[in-house]
Amino acid sequence: NTFDLSEIKGKANLAAFRKSTVGDMVKLKYKSLFKDESTATRILSVSADKLKEIVGDISFDIKEINERVLAEMNQEFFDKIYGPNRVKSEEEMRLKIIEGIEKQFE
Repeated sequence: NTFDLSEIKGKANLAAFRKSTVGDMVKLKYKSLFKDESTATRILSVSADKLKEIVGDISFDIKEINERVLAEMNQEFFDKIYGPNRVKSEEEMRLKIIEGIEKQFE
């Protein structure tokens, strides 16, 4: 399953994931790992009842790592969103967004 590191609690747990690479196995103590029960059930794909039965360590096989990077607000970005040369500035983009929202409420 896929999850964001913001769903993990504890500096040591975060460090274990951050230093891992594709192909690694990360083994951590279950009880101190997730921020809440609903996150744990989703990530582990188990019911709340099964979750209560988990004790000790759990292992994660790292198959893929994705990093989100904010896009630069430049012409290349505007062209990808709105098409070539339809928006030329951040201000024009904001106006297009407002225009789109207004159309939804007509």
